[in-house]
Amino acid sequence: MQASAMDVWQMLTFPLSLYSPRISLPDRRTGQHCSSDSNLFFGSLQDLTLWSNLTDQLTTISTRIPPSVAFFGIHPDTTYDLTLEADVIRAAHVYLVHPVNVILKKVYPESNIRCMSEMSERRAYSRLDIHWRYNDVAFAILEFKRPYSIRYLEWERAMTGTGRVLRDGGRIARQLKKYGYYFSTPYVGVFDWLTLVALKLEGPMAEWKVDEGAIPPATPATYAWVEQDGAMRMALLCFLMEALHWRCQGSPSLGLL
Repeated sequence: MQASAMDVWQMLTFPLSLYSPRISLPDRRTGQHCSSDSNLFFGSLQDLTLWSNLTDQLTTISTRIPPSVAFFGIHPDTTYDLTLEADVIRAAHVYLVHPVNVILKKVYPESNIRCMSEMSERRAYSRLDIHWRYNDVAFAILEFKRPYSIRYLEWERAMTGTGRVLRDGGRIARQLKKYGYYFSTPYVGVFDWLTLVALKLEGPMAEWKVDEGAIPPATPATYAWVEQDGAMRMALLCFLMEALHWRCQGSPSLGLL
C-alpha cells in the first residue's frame, strides 16, 4: 500500500498534542536545567535573524516528497507523563523524530544517513541527546529539555536585536554552541515538546570558543521558533534537509534542495 503526497503532508502536520501526553510542571525537587563548566568557554547568542526560507519551505516541501513514501500512523499513548527531560526524549523519538527520519530516508534512499543517540565527545565533557550523520560525519544536532524549559522572554532580546539570550536560555545557547563546535556543524536545535528552536549558527567556528579566562562573545544565528505543534515535524524535516545539503555541499548524487 502506498501513501499519497497528501497523506504524507497530513502525517507531517498532524499536531503532536493530539497524541494526548500529560504535561506536568517540573517538580522543584528534581533540580533545574544546568550546564557543565565546559559551557563557560562559549558565549550566548545574539542578533538572531528569522529563518524565513525555512519557514517558506513548510508550504512547499510536500512537492519534494515522492508519492511512493508510505508511513502508517502512530497510535496515541496516553501513558506518557512529560515531566522530565527523559520523558520528552522518549515521546519525541516516537512522535517527532521517527516520522521525520522515515521520510528523510525515503526522500534520499541512497544516502548514508544515520540518526544516533548519546554520542560522547571527551572534549565537550558531555553527550549529545541525538544527532544525524552523513557518511559518519555529523550534520545536525537536537537537544531535548523538560517541558517549559524554552522561554520566549529569555530569547526575545536576541530575536529583536536588542541583546543576547539570557538566563537559562543563555545556558541552553552556550550548550548548543559547544556541541556545534565539537561536532563541526552550525545546525543545532532544542526541543521541550512545547517549543522547537532550530538554529544555524553564524560566523567562523573557531570564534565560538575562547581560551580559559577570556570573555566569550555572543554569536549571531539564524533561527526558526516553532510553537505550533502541527508544524514541528515539517520544521524539523526542513532543518535536516538544509543541514544535509550544507554537509554535502549540494552533492548532485543526492538531488538535494
